[in-house]
Amino acid sequence: MLHAAEAGQVDVCEQLLKDGVDANSKTADGHTALHLAAKAGHTAIISMLIDHGADPTLQTPLGNTPLHGAAYTGHFDAVSMLLARGADPALRNGKGQTARDRAQECGMTEVVQRLPA
Repeated sequence: MLHAAEAGQVDVCEQLLKDGVDANSKTADGHTALHLAAKAGHTAIISMLIDHGADPTLQTPLGNTPLHGAAYTGHFDAVSMLLARGADPALRNGKGQTARDRAQECGMTEVVQRLPA
């Protein structure tokens, strides 16, 4: 699931979810499929995962959420979808940064404007 979500393999993700794979399963470093899909900007997979119970507020051990990943990589559509589907823009990572802070740090102006101050 994790590799398929990161690679944007919609059909594979769909089949794995139908087969009962946990939408919140994690990598060894604490990233969920939703974190990986968000960072890569795969909106179809983001939607599918959330429809199957993926939690858009789960944080990695460093405190990053899927919204942080989408924001700092500049994926405007993924940021918009996550916000519409329950992501919390006020959550801070271990460095005290919100997703907006991460986007600003990485020069993602359009995303910064989309996220609340």
